[in-house]
Order: sequence, then C-alpha cells, then structure tokens
Amino acid sequence: MYAAKDFEHLRRTGYDRYGIHGEVCLWGTVMEHQLGWRAEFAYPKTLWLPLDALPVTLKEIQCRIQSLLAYGCDVSIVDNAATIPSGGKPRDSMRPGWIS
Repeated sequence: MYAAKDFEHLRRTGYDRYGIHGEVCLWGTVMEHQLGWRAEFAYPKTLWLPLDALPVTLKEIQCRIQSLLAYGCDVSIVDNAATIPSGGKPRDSMRPGWIS
C-alpha cells in the first residue's frame, strides 16, 4: 500500500480524482519516502466517494456504501460544493496516510 503524507499532496498529484480515497492506518513494515509511505498493511480510517464514482441506480449506491461501511470507518460522499456523511464510526489511528 502506498500513501501520501497529506491530502494536499494527494491532490497535487491528481490521484484524488480517481475513485474512492481517504485516510488510512498503516502498520507492519512502514517505509517513509519523500512523497509518502509504503506499508505492509493498511486499513481505512475514513473514505470519501466522489459523486462521479457512484453507480447510477439508488440500489447500486446503497450497495456500494454498505460495502464500505463494513470497514467500520466514516464514509462520506463529496463534490466541490459539499460533503455528505454516510455513517460509520472512526477507528483508532495507527499511522495516518492518504490513499486514492
């Protein structure tokens, strides 16, 4: 798993435009690099779904969100104007990183 050091770096690289992204907890062998971390293991702490990453039908949207809530983390839908929380509960942080 590769993770950026902060969300601004993830945004500058353009990876925030590709599907689901969010904050992760990293553990195991974790190597710090100039642009972020490489980790043996990762688990989502928070997840954000851009509107354009959502399926078309309501049933498919509910299925997608439910599958992400199974991780036990906060899940939100975002666009340029607003963030809509979908529920979940935050997990304890190990070492945060940002992924896409």
